[in-house]
Amino acid sequence: MEMLDTRHLCPGCMSRWEDTKKPCPRCGFSWETGESGGRELPPFTVLGGRYLLGKRIGAGGFGISYIALDLTEEKLLAVKEFFPAGMAERRGMEVVPEEEADEEDYQRARESFRREAELLARFVGTEGIVTYRDYLEENGTAYLVMDYVEGPNLKQALRERGKPFTQEEALELMKPILLAVDAMHRKWVIHRDISPENLIRKPDGTLTLIDFGAAREFSFAEQENLTVIVKRGYAPEEQYHSGSRQGPWTDLYACCA
Repeated sequence: MEMLDTRHLCPGCMSRWEDTKKPCPRCGFSWETGESGGRELPPFTVLGGRYLLGKRIGAGGFGISYIALDLTEEKLLAVKEFFPAGMAERRGMEVVPEEEADEEDYQRARESFRREAELLARFVGTEGIVTYRDYLEENGTAYLVMDYVEGPNLKQALRERGKPFTQEEALELMKPILLAVDAMHRKWVIHRDISPENLIRKPDGTLTLIDFGAAREFSFAEQENLTVIVKRGYAPEEQYHSGSRQGPWTDLYACCA
């Protein structure tokens, strides 16, 4: 494969950028303000000989997300790198556990990341859920590849709107998400982190559910006891207590909130 000339490629939106001395006219990216913060991989890193990374678009407790370009299909993607905050550091390109990190906790977190990819892969083709594309291991860590969903999250969209949605608008927005959540529950998976931050509003106005980092399989067995995951304002009562059972009702509460 011939390597793409990145001299006129914007790492902010992965589109052609003619005058790189000025901010990108499409997304506003500028090399003066968009340089690496130190933890993330540099723009135009290639993973698996196929995925060209752009800038960082997000960072959470267990990973760093990048916009990316599939060099084979010339398609925009999002790539999430396993990089647990407070537990890992980067040495060159490699991700390694920090010296003081607990090895069992680190491996447990990595297994959780692999399980996130595994669960998301079950819902390829399900409307309303971000599409899984690939999972690979490189640089001493792992990467989850998904479709890139363009648009603000619902929290940002509400802030820009400046007023709440009407009841009719809210029902229209959330119906496809409720159907997607129902499809998850039919396969014995709960998301456990449904909130405005994890709902992307695409240019056509529809919502897409992202971030399966907290998703888990569930059962109705009495002994089932999942870990505590709390997003205040959207998490139901059972997510505040380690001894409480979680199930489809957990996601339904969050959708209603």
